[in-house]
Amino acid sequence: MNIYKDIKTVFNQGSIDYLEDDVHWGDDSDIVYEYGKTLESKLGRKINIFYGGVGPGHILAKILSQKRYWNKFVAVDYSRNMLKLAENRLKRLSEIDREINQTNLYKVDLLKLKEKYRSGIFDMVICFNNTLGNIVLPNESNSIEESHEKAKKIVLENFKFILKNNGYLIISVYNYENISLDSGAYTKNLKIKEKISQQSFLLKYCKNGKGHNFFTHWFRQQEISDLVTRCGFEINDILYRRERMIIVAKKK
Repeated sequence: MNIYKDIKTVFNQGSIDYLEDDVHWGDDSDIVYEYGKTLESKLGRKINIFYGGVGPGHILAKILSQKRYWNKFVAVDYSRNMLKLAENRLKRLSEIDREINQTNLYKVDLLKLKEKYRSGIFDMVICFNNTLGNIVLPNESNSIEESHEKAKKIVLENFKFILKNNGYLIISVYNYENISLDSGAYTKNLKIKEKISQQSFLLKYCKNGKGHNFFTHWFRQQEISDLVTRCGFEINDILYRRERMIIVAKKK
């Protein structure tokens, strides 16, 4: 079993209805706007934003529809199908606002950001809806959970690498304390196959008669706070919305 490839396949095959099917999903673009405007005012210029794991572009569209406070906006995903949906969504928006055409969409793996970008080029990095909880290493010989532990640390360190000093990281992860597993399912198409540990699960994605494995980890507040701090950030705020925790942190 190559869980890295399986997860990528699930994102590609489920791109159209992935977020609509996920009842835990939420829009936290208002927080991006709040801190983005604060940074713009503090720096005296429009800011550069990096969006990791943009998916089909739902939140991206909300952010781009706000009053503009950014100069450069880069959004990436490693799923080609997700990016295609995001691209189509931006095309529709650009018919209303031509400046949205300046948004850059790229196929990039969050594990490889140091290969793609220079250090200290973004003022803000955003990553939402438990992207951090679904990451594993490719070709990892250890257990899935060990692979995940290494992968999420690499991604956060990569985020720190591309951020300017005192730049903001805004991420949302799923709160283990608030997620119900009574139905035995994570979403309509993702069923719980195996409980790997108290907070980590191997899921089965089933659609059109085909099945693929999927991994997810749900966080406790102290756990995500400690992880973000160990990776070189200072926690600025933690907000709770339904099943999500939104962590706002500053690069030390």
